[in-house]
Amino acid sequence: SQYTADAYKQLCKSMKVLNLSYSKGCPYDNAPMESFNSIIKKELINHMVYRDFNEARYSIFEFMEHWYNRTRIHSSIGNKSPIEFEQELLYLVGLT
Repeated sequence: SQYTADAYKQLCKSMKVLNLSYSKGCPYDNAPMESFNSIIKKELINHMVYRDFNEARYSIFEFMEHWYNRTRIHSSIGNKSPIEFEQELLYLVGLT
């Protein structure tokens, strides 16, 4: 898995990034990230051919920021988009 690879661990360490490791070979330990990886591959990456790393990085950022985190509905939050869920939550706690 990319999360347990020695090169990945070294990169995290060199960049002072906290790497929360999970049991090797047990996708259930990291189910939310495994689910996200599956979705981004199915909905974006498998339909694209990138010329270079920067094009891939930009495409993935746009997918995450403008589609996945704002528009796409999520069953885990009542079939709402994250923006809708956040707005409802802020309303309920009286912050809007």
